[in-house]
Amino acid sequence: MAAVLEQNDVKCTLIDYPAQDKDWEDLEEDLKRLRPDLFLISITTPTLDRDLRAGKLAKTIRRDTLVGVKGAHFWRDNPRILLKYPMLDFAMMGEYEETIGEFVTKPDWKEVPGLIYRDQGEVHSTGKRELVQNLDDIPYPARHLIKNSVYIRPDTGELQTTIVTNRGCPENASSALPRV
Repeated sequence: MAAVLEQNDVKCTLIDYPAQDKDWEDLEEDLKRLRPDLFLISITTPTLDRDLRAGKLAKTIRRDTLVGVKGAHFWRDNPRILLKYPMLDFAMMGEYEETIGEFVTKPDWKEVPGLIYRDQGEVHSTGKRELVQNLDDIPYPARHLIKNSVYIRPDTGELQTTIVTNRGCPENASSALPRV
């Protein structure tokens, strides 16, 4: 997301708090210092409530910060998810690179496919976005924004990085299997 945002002249800060042994107090200090207009959180379902605590903190520090999320938990078009989490302004469904790029360039959220968003207390969905057909259209990650030195191989002590080489299955593959 940061690479796409940078392509659209958005200044980004990216911090991996767990990898850098940072805690909630560090996040609070950073939010007070940075006062972001947009605060994006990558969510995993097992840590959902804990992850969303960061969004709540961002809203506490600066009420008008837009808080958005992406992750497998938000893959499906389920507007009720925002009713459950009032600290969220929007969630990106499915693939998010094109969605975040359009989010920061289009003046009206209703024109951005792949969003569930809140507008004057009402929750809306723009529907699912088509999958990216040519993965080469997605920019390389903005690794210059992170502290790469914290990613060390445990077996050799050398620097490492992870590259995801596929997009995964967007649906329940078992539903396509014939029943015997």
